Amino acid sequence: MTQNPRHREHNTQSYALLVILGIVTAIVLLTVFLTENSLKDDRSVSEEIRSQPSRDVFDPVSIEARAAIVWDVKNNSALFQKNDEAQLPLASLTKIMTALVARESVDGRLLVNIDDDDIAVEGDSGFVSGDSFNLDDLLSYTLLVSSNDGAEAIASAAGAFNAPHGEGSTTENRATFIERMNIRARELGLVQTFFTNPTGLDTSQYASGGYGSARDIARLFASAIQAFPNIFEATAYPTFSIETTEHRNIEGENTNEALDMIPNLIAGKTGYTDLAGGNLVVAFNAGLNRPIIVAVLGSTYDGRFRDVSILSEAALKAIAFSH
Repeated sequence: MTQNPRHREHNTQSYALLVILGIVTAIVLLTVFLTENSLKDDRSVSEEIRSQPSRDVFDPVSIEARAAIVWDVKNNSALFQKNDEAQLPLASLTKIMTALVARESVDGRLLVNIDDDDIAVEGDSGFVSGDSFNLDDLLSYTLLVSSNDGAEAIASAAGAFNAPHGEGSTTENRATFIERMNIRARELGLVQTFFTNPTGLDTSQYASGGYGSARDIARLFASAIQAFPNIFEATAYPTFSIETTEHRNIEGENTNEALDMIPNLIAGKTGYTDLAGGNLVVAFNAGLNRPIIVAVLGSTYDGRFRDVSILSEAALKAIAFSH
């Protein structure tokens, strides 16, 4: 029997409609599938970025220092590291341990006398033999101007209190103090750190007065600042004045030329010798009471300031990016 043309036309239209509906449905389903996968990919990438902010921010960083670390004190972890466990000369970063051990050994009101042996060492901090200072004031001044004669006087005075058989000669008292510095380094777990003098001055063209790693210095600086913040506070100032017991005023300038480069600076300490090159450690507040420490070893005299500025800026970006 022959099918009515109208029926054939109707069937053809129905079939075409079904095909169109099928195509539309397939397009809709494909669009939904691709959108969901795109969102998943976006979330995956976003989560990866958040989980590793330091890598992305610090990857392009270029510094002159042989070793460096950016230490997150609150989380007890490194945001960045470069040869951070390499043992290198510390130069005047040694004075951080000098200050910590001195203040742990004796009261901050102790009077410290400057003698001829003290002012005979390299450098001139404006002291004369016979000057006397309050220990806390002398510590702050010594750290800010990196005074070698101040460090020697502090070691001698504090060493006398730790001498096993009572106060000895100046040489004996200093030796006792240096021994205590090395004991304290071991107690703090600073495995690459040891000292042969309280100043960090090179003892020869081959030997430094102190050795340590960038990681050790960051941890030491954190401990010292937390224990005695009032002593290290002055190192964030451009100048600092102290007064002798005879009311003679002495003003010194900060050796840290990166003061204006570091936001919310808490404290800092410089170091430089021919053997060590340029060293610098700073602590700053990254916000919401989150102290960050940046330490560089083995840079150049000027390069250490640029290095710390670059790493501090990258640290702030990494922290902001991770929130």
